[in-house]
Amino acid sequence: MSLDQYSFQDIVSLIGCYTNIKTDDDKEYNGYLYTIDPQTRHVVLYDNHHLQVIFHSTIKTINCKLMIISIYLSIYIFMSIKLIDNVSWIVLSWIML
Repeated sequence: MSLDQYSFQDIVSLIGCYTNIKTDDDKEYNGYLYTIDPQTRHVVLYDNHHLQVIFHSTIKTINCKLMIISIYLSIYIFMSIKLIDNVSWIVLSWIML
């Protein structure tokens, strides 16, 4: 499916998916969909601490393979919030001394 065929809600639901992108020059890119630029619609994939930017004009097809990352991302965000809450509490406690 081409990126132009997705609605905004569809694009948002793809974030975090393990994605396969095929370009006009028959190259394939795989990674977790990190973000899509809202103005240019360029796609950023993340895999193994490596970011790839694929220009919107070169994308032939984009397919979501797995939703497993969404579970891990939710857990990571939850744990990050808990960590931030604990650090905030420690800093606040220190300031009040």
